[in-house]
Amino acid sequence: VKEHIEDSRQTAIIAVNLEVGDAEEADKLIYNLITSVLTLAREAIPTALTAYSEKQVVTETPPLDSREAVKKALELGQRIVANQVIVRYLASPDLQRIGTSLRRLEKAATEPARKLRGILELERKAIEEGAKRHPAARALLHVAAHTLPPAMITVISAWNHDSEALSVTLRDLRKRGYEATVIKLKEQK
Repeated sequence: VKEHIEDSRQTAIIAVNLEVGDAEEADKLIYNLITSVLTLAREAIPTALTAYSEKQVVTETPPLDSREAVKKALELGQRIVANQVIVRYLASPDLQRIGTSLRRLEKAATEPARKLRGILELERKAIEEGAKRHPAARALLHVAAHTLPPAMITVISAWNHDSEALSVTLRDLRKRGYEATVIKLKEQK
């Protein structure tokens, strides 16, 4: 009996936000980065790496073999910036919730509903435009352009300056056939 098994060696993408709030977050970041890359290396899965800060894309690689991916991850560990005090007072907008609200408001014919819909449309557009310019989005989209689906994307982030950009970009990449998971370095309140 022949058994056809799907090739589990699809390509992986690891995206890393190199800005953290303190040394504890830096430790969690490097731990998650190295263990993720080592796990993929053990399975011989080609891995593309990308790293970014709030201001720029720090690095992008094509899919690398196991040895090169581990070397690149170790190199990235030395570029973590642990002196950023980033305080976010408001929760990140929930794009799915905004979309649901917009669909519901389409059916309402009242003037207040029309005005609220306009405000929500403005918010959605502003979030999406801001996300397109953020280094997290640029980094992920560039690497994804060279790594076709069904690649697995793993994002390792303190979920600080990049939360909105990642929400928008990962939503769009999932629609294109990528699988994505986010490893958040701190619990959300």
